[in-house]
Formats: sequence, C-alpha cells, structure tokens
Amino acid sequence: MDAVQAYRVRRRSNILREQLRHSNDFSFSSDWFTHHQALWEHALRDYVNRPGLKVLEVGSYEGRSAVWFAQNLCTQPDSRLSCVDLFPSESEVRFDHNMKLANLGTKLSKYRGRSEDILVGFQGQSFDVIYIDGSHIAADVLLDAHLCWPMLSPGGTLIFDDYLWEPSKPISQRPQLAIDLFLSVTAGQWEMVHRGSQILIRKNDLQHPVEAS
Repeated sequence: MDAVQAYRVRRRSNILREQLRHSNDFSFSSDWFTHHQALWEHALRDYVNRPGLKVLEVGSYEGRSAVWFAQNLCTQPDSRLSCVDLFPSESEVRFDHNMKLANLGTKLSKYRGRSEDILVGFQGQSFDVIYIDGSHIAADVLLDAHLCWPMLSPGGTLIFDDYLWEPSKPISQRPQLAIDLFLSVTAGQWEMVHRGSQILIRKNDLQHPVEAS
C-alpha cells in the first residue's frame, strides 16, 4: 500500500469512527453470520450461562459473531472471549464500536496480528468453544486447526466456517481440503455435531475415544 492509499484508508476509518461515536446501534457492512444463528443456538445450548466459559474466535472481522458470543454464551462475570484478527482499517473501527455496545468489558481480549503468531502464544490455555473463520487459504486453515485443537477442552466444540465456500476456486484457495484433512488425522477424537456449510465437532474425553460420526 503506497502513501496515498494509506492516507485514504486512514481518512475513511476516521470518518467512520466519528460517525459511530454517538451511535447506539451495531454497525456491520455485511452479514455472513445470521443464517447460522439457529444452528448455533441449538448446537451450543449446553454452554449457555456456564460459569468460567472461555471462547476463542479466529477471524472476527466486524464482530458480528463475537456479538452473538457476548449475548448468548459469555454472559457470566468470569466468562472470557478472545478475538484474533488482522483487524484492518474500517473493520477494526466497527469491531471496536460493536464490542463496546456488547458491553463485554474485561471479558474481551482482542489480539491483532496473524493467527499463527498469536495462537502459538496461547499454548497451555484451554477454551470451551473455538470458532475458526480466518484465512480461507487451505494451508492457513489447517495450521489454525492444528494450533487450536490442543487448546480445546474435552467436551468442547470446534466450529469451522466456509466448508462449502467457493467450490469453483482451486482447492488450495478454500477451506474444505484443510478441514477434511484435519478431520481425517484426528478421527476418533471427536463426534460430528453438524456437517454443512459449517462443520461443528465436539471433542471427546480422550480417555474414552469413540468412532467419528
């Protein structure tokens, strides 16, 4: 990005920030999430109001799914939501605005940077729900899954987005191959909760593995 482009990006971001300064409404430029809400409400119902719940989101964009987590799962005082994203320009302005309205306060931890760099620093932590919706490049998705899996608690749920995304693209440029490879190498360690445009799996108690669905 050259200096002129960088200036224009900063200017647009500053204008948006000023527009949102006194707004009490959530701000989103697009909606790729709402059609998943019914599935999440059903599949994640066991986590509602659970004390000490920890959620990790890899790829937050403007915060629409993070708002859902805030309003539906991370409702207890000791809940935690960790959001990882590159947070470029205007999407970060909207994310910050939306998270302020979601009123998570200290329950929210925001991490700006490449997921592989940040997730390495999370090793040793555990999460009850992990949502992977960052890069769509197969190699990146596979690495995100590989780094996240050890951090998912037994009985925890891992969600992959965009399993059926852009089937006309080369397999290396979309998530499906990476997700299939991950499911194959971890077979016996999880139960299938849902298979469709999103994949939801629940991690087994590793002392009592069952066959994958």
